[in-house]
Amino acid sequence: MSHLELPQEPTQGDSIDLLGAVVRFYRSALRRKKIVISCVLMTSTLAAVYFVTATRLYQSRAELIVLSTGGDVVDHEGRSKSSVAAQMPNFERVLQSDRVLKQALIRLPEEHRLDFHEVTADRWLEHFRSRMSVSTLRNTNVMSVSFRSVSPETAYIVVDALIDSYLRFMNSMHQDTTQDQLRILLDEKSKAEHELREKEQHLLTLKRESQVLFGTDEQPTNILTARVIELNNAYIEAKKQTMSAKAMWIEIERAVENGEDLQEFAIRMSESLGTKLLETVVGVGGDSSYIVSQMQRDLLEARSELNVKRETLGENHPAVKQLQERIRAAEGWLESRPARMSEAMADVSQRELGPRLANIAARQYQVALAQEKEIFSQYLEERDAALEIGQQLAQVELLQNEVQNLRTHYSYLLESIKAKSLAKESGISAKPITPPSIDHRPVTPKLSLTCLMALASGLTLGGLGVYILDFFDDRFHSPDDLRLTLGTQILAMVRRLAPLADSGLQSLYPFARPNSLESEAFRTLRTAIDFAPEEMRRLTISSTEPSDGKTTIVASLGVAYAQAGKRTLLIDGDMRRPGATRLFDLVSKPGLSTILRDSESIEKSAPNRIVKTHLEKLHVLPAGPRPVNPVELLAGERLSELISWAEGHYDQILIDAPPSLAVADVQVIGRVVDAAVLVVRPDRNRRKMVIRAAESLTALGCQLLGVVVNHVDSKNGGDYGYGYGYGYSYGDGYGHDEAQEAHEASLRAAA
Repeated sequence: MSHLELPQEPTQGDSIDLLGAVVRFYRSALRRKKIVISCVLMTSTLAAVYFVTATRLYQSRAELIVLSTGGDVVDHEGRSKSSVAAQMPNFERVLQSDRVLKQALIRLPEEHRLDFHEVTADRWLEHFRSRMSVSTLRNTNVMSVSFRSVSPETAYIVVDALIDSYLRFMNSMHQDTTQDQLRILLDEKSKAEHELREKEQHLLTLKRESQVLFGTDEQPTNILTARVIELNNAYIEAKKQTMSAKAMWIEIERAVENGEDLQEFAIRMSESLGTKLLETVVGVGGDSSYIVSQMQRDLLEARSELNVKRETLGENHPAVKQLQERIRAAEGWLESRPARMSEAMADVSQRELGPRLANIAARQYQVALAQEKEIFSQYLEERDAALEIGQQLAQVELLQNEVQNLRTHYSYLLESIKAKSLAKESGISAKPITPPSIDHRPVTPKLSLTCLMALASGLTLGGLGVYILDFFDDRFHSPDDLRLTLGTQILAMVRRLAPLADSGLQSLYPFARPNSLESEAFRTLRTAIDFAPEEMRRLTISSTEPSDGKTTIVASLGVAYAQAGKRTLLIDGDMRRPGATRLFDLVSKPGLSTILRDSESIEKSAPNRIVKTHLEKLHVLPAGPRPVNPVELLAGERLSELISWAEGHYDQILIDAPPSLAVADVQVIGRVVDAAVLVVRPDRNRRKMVIRAAESLTALGCQLLGVVVNHVDSKNGGDYGYGYGYGYSYGDGYGHDEAQEAHEASLRAAA
């Protein structure tokens, strides 16, 4: 019956099993060491051929530090190191982009295109990327660039051309944004210049036509004119704000598309928004500052409490250790907080800040434009009213103001154009801190790496071959192999026994030669059974196949029990081929089959069928006449009654059962005994057959106490050695009898 068990932690027994599996594999590898050596030699030969014939590649390497340079004061104050470091993956991608690689190839002299001669032009870029390597040193703005080539000089030239192409591209990408903004300002300057000239010419004409109104420099006294002047100033200011908002909007959209830092725009658009962003970066704003200050206060209190508890409780007290762990956790949180806040800010800047700033800039532009239109509308209304009162005076004064405002606006445009022209010099600067150099030592193939790979590959291939052969090898090669496969204990190991006599007790080593080493194996088996966790008074001994020696084992074990002073009953339960019956020359005697078919009670029938041997405490119940239906007899109630009766008269009951794979008798016998012992001959039993034999013993609930390894060659140490054995000799035609019996009799006579 199978049970669902919860997973358990590995035990010491599991570790021993694992060690046993490793030892078993090691022994298997020693047995097949020629395979391992052959694999190592083969991989070494292939590695040598590869090392001799492989193309030598040389590498040139350079390191660049990427910095943000130029810009105005806001750029320097608003942009942090982390913003550049966060963009390093983008810089790596740019360095490997098609445009940068194409420019590097264009600048590459023809004599240094050795690596591309055997590659078609449409695969140059792919081949270029396969030979180059770009990486960023952790938590730095330093980027490492390398290239491998068949020529060390070519590798140096390629790295130099690659760096130059990359710097050109980065500067041009930055200047494209500045050029777009400068073009807008230049267009506005041209329009303002044209309008200013027209206004100035108009003002001169109007003054000539209205000279009488301007005889002195006194300010006009018309109150509507003052109102018109105020609105005109407001309109000019609104127009400047509109242009500034429009330029800002365009700059932000361009920056979002290029993935540039947006914090400076946030500060320029809204001081409060920029301040809030900076507070978020450094982690000092709002609730965050309160949490940090609270955490610092708790840390100070915990340290004070730690000092007190150390003095009173000692360094190893659980309370002191718990307090130390809490202090370390708080310190770790405070130390890692700026990095977390910076990462969060970078993520927000890319996902949310850009779209929000673009929307804010667009709304500011729309508000400024609407305000400009509104002020201009009011301005027109007031101007018309002023013209009705003093049309000429108002026109002249307004025109003067317009000219002055246009001049102011024109000056503002000139300053903006100058600032943008200077901004061309700002951008991303990358300087080599480790310039490329020519290295005449090849980076591939390397002799040490080639040898290591050859050895590792050879050992791996050899180990795999050993594992596969061991997997398909259907024999047991060691006791540990047998124990691990069946999941049971080895009770005893019986070496190959030389024949002593044809039959009787004289053919058994424990009786004939009680002091021999061979006899000690059976006493070891007896001791292992006696020290089992449960009392094992009723045992059946079976084997995998005929001729495994189980009859000799069970008879010798019976002698060992009798010599130990225990009343022992040996029952020959193999009514098809009764080995124990022949061993004790009881072939013609009534026995087990007679009792099972008898109508008398067990108390009357059994004592008359049990035979006493020359060993005082060893009695034998032969198999009796061969029945037609052995399984049906064993499955009846008489067998259980017989075992129960025997328990009252004997200390130990041993049943010689048929081979478990030959017939189903042993499964029936297993139901009435305490446990079963399986005899295995590794020199002839196949792995799968032994596994099936063990499963058949336990199929109906019989406990498998352990395994007796029979016919071990003592000349081999831990492994099994095989040779011709003796024992229970079943023929190929098990269950079909007289001819086989005659054959066995002739064999005994010949011996």
